[in-house]
Amino acid sequence: LLAVNFERNIMGSGGPSRLQVVVPLDLSSSVAAAGAENEEKEESLCDKWRAGWREGLLSLASKAPEWNEELKTYTLEYNNRATLASVKNIQLVPEEHEEELLFQMGKVSDERFNLDWRAPLSAVQAFGIALSVFDSKMACSPAPPSLRAVMRVSGKVSELAHRGKS
Repeated sequence: LLAVNFERNIMGSGGPSRLQVVVPLDLSSSVAAAGAENEEKEESLCDKWRAGWREGLLSLASKAPEWNEELKTYTLEYNNRATLASVKNIQLVPEEHEEELLFQMGKVSDERFNLDWRAPLSAVQAFGIALSVFDSKMACSPAPPSLRAVMRVSGKVSELAHRGKS
């Protein structure tokens, strides 16, 4: 459904990290291919992207923040959808159309984030991106209790599924 890649500190020491997301433009064919019982292994989105395949794929990248001299920090405009600073605040734009905002997540309280997305992203893809941002930032700051609960449940489901296969 999507591939997510993080690159640390694109603007030097202490600078923001860069996020790249690759999604198929035709989600229905991707889901059908993933559900098909093929003998041979399907190439992943990462494999296709690394091999230079671009047809039917959309690449999103984190919007580059600008240095705010007054605040002495990197900033992006969230139009009140992010009211607190956080390493988890992020905006994604198509690499070839940087003015077109397709995804943003912004902190609004200690345990709440706003998540906004639009087509061609689906709700599941947007949620997957958000979870990957939380997962990649776990060492930076603690996850909110609600996310920790979801991650515990997810871990238990994965463990039960693994036991069922043995």
